[in-house]
Amino acid sequence: MNRRRGKGERVNMTIWQKKGNGKGNVHSNGSVPSRQGQCLYVISGGPSCGKTTTLKALEARGFLTIPEAARDIIDREAAKGAHIPSLVSSEAFQVAVGRLQLQREAAAAGIAFADRGTPDNLGYHKLYNIRTPPELKDNCRNRPYAAVFVLEMLPQFEQAGRTETPEQARQLEQLIEESYRELGYRVVRVPVMTVEERVEFIIREVETGKGRLVLAQAQEEVSGRR
Repeated sequence: MNRRRGKGERVNMTIWQKKGNGKGNVHSNGSVPSRQGQCLYVISGGPSCGKTTTLKALEARGFLTIPEAARDIIDREAAKGAHIPSLVSSEAFQVAVGRLQLQREAAAAGIAFADRGTPDNLGYHKLYNIRTPPELKDNCRNRPYAAVFVLEMLPQFEQAGRTETPEQARQLEQLIEESYRELGYRVVRVPVMTVEERVEFIIREVETGKGRLVLAQAQEEVSGRR
């Protein structure tokens, strides 16, 4: 996997990517046990950092991605006529996001890129001055994150569909990064570049880190079954 890929070229991930059933076993405190062999990479950052675009580009390369839990809940509640600014700043919403995120992470096996991770919620709790339930803090520890990529904000802030101001977005980027670092996760900042350059930057980190070991293990398992 050390060769440089051409633009739009897909990576053959069939031996080490498996999609789960989307359910996962939920403990009584809302936590979800991690699968053995999981190697998750979080794509995070403040609003308008190019996160979704980068994830779509990774998916186009053949990588498994985990969609953002918050966005799906927001879309669902917006269809019911909910006032979104009030919704996202509520404890109930943030708790629901955290639980759904845990379930989605548990359903992924092998290497996958998550659109935000569970500790992102800690940043939102701090931003909106929301009480942080003890179980949320517990669920944020020891997640199977090989690395957390924090994308720096793009020069042009896109307000459409967002509840945060540019100032809040910058603050949120800092709070999210601090949350991951305080928990001991490896944080890699991704500067503003073209989408393709960001994708190559991220893939290089995967190929030289824990992801390389997971790929090697998957290859050995396939060889052993032959």
